[in-house]
Amino acid sequence: MPQFFKENNAFVTTVLDQLNTESIEQYKAEERSAMAYRVAVTRFRLMELLNIMSRDTVPSRKTAIADRPVK
Repeated sequence: MPQFFKENNAFVTTVLDQLNTESIEQYKAEERSAMAYRVAVTRFRLMELLNIMSRDTVPSRKTAIADRPVK
């Protein structure tokens, strides 16, 4: 089966032998739903991070070096 990695052939064969088509389709739908949820959550977290970064002020290199503690 070209859509699978050859290293997974034994696993794919076992699944196809043991599960019926309806069960496989159900697992595929559940996995797609879980992936969509992860994408949505990640997008929200990324937007939050970008918003925080846009409000943050970063000192100039000269100021950062001047404020560095002396050893």
